[in-house]
Amino acid sequence: MSGGQRRCWIISLKTVPGYTVMRADAQGRPRARTGDMKRFAFLLAAFMMLVSSSLSAADEVTLSLDRTEATTADSVKMTVGISVSGHSGSPVIQGITDFHISPGGTSTNIEFVNGRMSKRTDYIYYIQPVKPGTYHIGPAEVRIGGRAYRSNTVELLVSKASDAAGQPPEQVFLKAEVSKKRSYVQEPLIYLLKLYRRLEVGNLSLNLPEISDLNFRKLGDPLEYQSNYAGQQYNVLELRYEIVAEHAGKYTIEGASMGMTVYEPRTSRTRSPFSDPFFMFSSGRPAKFTSDAIELEIVPLPTEGRPDDFSSLVGTYEIASSVEPAGIAWGESASLTVTLSGAGNVTCMPDIELPGIKQVKVYADQPVLETRPTARGFEGTKTMKWALVPQAEGTFVIPSVKVNFFDSAQDRYRTISTEPQVLTVSPRLEPAPDTAGDAGLSGKAGPVKSRVEELGRDILPNHTSMKDLSGGLYRTPKGMFFWLWVLLPPLAYAAAALVMRFHKRSHEQLSRIRSRGALKVFVKRCRHKEMNAVELIDALEEYFNSRFVLSLGTLTPDEAGKILKKRGVSQDTCLEMMDALAMLHDAVYTGRGEKRLDLGDDLVRILKKAEKEFG
Repeated sequence: MSGGQRRCWIISLKTVPGYTVMRADAQGRPRARTGDMKRFAFLLAAFMMLVSSSLSAADEVTLSLDRTEATTADSVKMTVGISVSGHSGSPVIQGITDFHISPGGTSTNIEFVNGRMSKRTDYIYYIQPVKPGTYHIGPAEVRIGGRAYRSNTVELLVSKASDAAGQPPEQVFLKAEVSKKRSYVQEPLIYLLKLYRRLEVGNLSLNLPEISDLNFRKLGDPLEYQSNYAGQQYNVLELRYEIVAEHAGKYTIEGASMGMTVYEPRTSRTRSPFSDPFFMFSSGRPAKFTSDAIELEIVPLPTEGRPDDFSSLVGTYEIASSVEPAGIAWGESASLTVTLSGAGNVTCMPDIELPGIKQVKVYADQPVLETRPTARGFEGTKTMKWALVPQAEGTFVIPSVKVNFFDSAQDRYRTISTEPQVLTVSPRLEPAPDTAGDAGLSGKAGPVKSRVEELGRDILPNHTSMKDLSGGLYRTPKGMFFWLWVLLPPLAYAAAALVMRFHKRSHEQLSRIRSRGALKVFVKRCRHKEMNAVELIDALEEYFNSRFVLSLGTLTPDEAGKILKKRGVSQDTCLEMMDALAMLHDAVYTGRGEKRLDLGDDLVRILKKAEKEFG
């Protein structure tokens, strides 16, 4: 392998609810357990033993949200990534006491690069805010060997969900809204499209309204999450666009339209050997949904306080400058860097002109503009550089530069400027005399070279006749050890196959016995006892795994409802179980996992009712 190449293996393990083997401890930390993954974990461990590598992962913990703005009706995806060697537990997360938390599974990524291994585990949660406000989620913390590793903190802005009058209009509908219905010229607005659906859809196509003097720019990738609308749960597809108006006036943003194929669920309740979730929907029907129109008023920027050299920049901005290096020798050059950054109509950030500096030649570089979409609009950074070549020794003051803009948040014009920079130029340094060749000119003899001595040869002599091989490859194998060597592998394989087949039958018989006695075990464990939330969740997981021959880890309310509904349990009973399990999860994830709860009898009643309704 050449020096420029590297060898890389990547192993990715993903676990989702229903297959995730997780549970929560008394401190509110979901921790991993093993289930059907045992066999794969064994094979993975065997593979890792064959690779001679050392663990070389950067020790860090990260926390991220799929968006930074939400309403009280939305769920937000939170991911905690852990790349700490020796890590085995789940993180403790601060700042989520005012949220409902549901586990979303784990994902593990293992990489082998140049014989070194790195591992990262992502813990996924779905959090739903209880009330509006600005929340700081995090840090997430794990402890290993008495040392704490903490993540970053992420800010989440939660607004109150809009009141939905009456019943939801359809099983699928499209809504549009803007961040402000009255704004200034060149002030960016957020145009938000939300597709609410309770049915499966596909083949989506979007047509945005086309309006002169209004420019639409897409903000990032679409988001998918769940939200409550008029008391019902919907899957939501969210798309964000930035709108900038070029001229003042009143605008009507006609409704956006989205075409798609809608798959209606089949109403037949007959059971068949071909019943499969993939075929639970019909072939689909074409449909088109249109959002409501939006009235928008754009007003001109105020004339009061407007600078004569106004740059048409609108938003919020900051400016900074630096000189590198601050001290140079005469004849050398330095670099002046000015950075203008902020949020707003960032493509209008101007090119700054540097005032003249006596006895300094200035060479401007090409400005670089970088923009990035966020949930609140585009942010940008413009970097401008100049090469400074002093023509004399001494101290030079680099004058400040300024930029003006209209701050739409404060409704006023502002001017920002950099601090003056100082550049010191010292006299030119004289080069030191070259003494590298003195030794060669002195006439002194160097070390005497010694003769290379041959110590031996490491290549065996070549065979020159077939007789040299007469006692090796052409010898006929004989004896008991040879036949054992030939017959032992197939015999061992046949014996192992018989043992595994017998073990499988025994396991199936044991599973049927446990299934019939699952409710009896749960009643004996929980009835007439005050147990904490962790113990009750553990008992429910044991019941569901034994009763339905599953290997669930963390049992979420949605999973419990789906499992019971699939067995023919009524909607009311499913909702009772989901509500009880949601109450237990809330207690665990808000730090009340050890508090005793009098819910054992209620859970026994719900499960007995469900047992009678099993189809």
